[in-house]
Amino acid sequence: MNKKASIEGTIWIVGGLFLLMFFALIFVFGAMTTNWVADTVTPEFRNLGMISGLNATSTTDIVASPVNSFINGLTWMGGVLYILGLIAIFGLAFAFRSTNQRWIMPLFFGLMILLVIASIFISNIYQDFYTGTDDVATALQSYSVLSTLILYSPAILTICGFIAGAIMFSGAGVQEQ
Repeated sequence: MNKKASIEGTIWIVGGLFLLMFFALIFVFGAMTTNWVADTVTPEFRNLGMISGLNATSTTDIVASPVNSFINGLTWMGGVLYILGLIAIFGLAFAFRSTNQRWIMPLFFGLMILLVIASIFISNIYQDFYTGTDDVATALQSYSVLSTLILYSPAILTICGFIAGAIMFSGAGVQEQ
């Protein structure tokens, strides 16, 4: 029996799902902060005009505006990476499918329950920010893909986790030759 390899697959799948959700949360708040700073600073730099031979207005249009547009576009890429990460979790489930220990199943489902509880907690905190009426809520509402994925992460991670578990344990008990 190779217990370390069996536990490793479970840890990779559940840990990967948790890290996926956590990085999406960090990514959306980072993009929101960058967007807020750019929206606050850009008009002020445009109003400066000429400073010691530097035209701050045109420099802002050349530098700050494209950077802000790029950061806002990255949130779509973050949503795509989140979905690709979910697909990669299924690939990990196929990679660790050859486990023969049935005792890993309760461990996997116990860790999945902890993951779902954590995702409910994170989703509720995010929803408090998302449903507000301030600048933070407006910025978060503009990131539709990542916001939807984070708000519905308990359901998404539950479904993906249990499908990954079904894939991973569908070969359990089968003797390798």
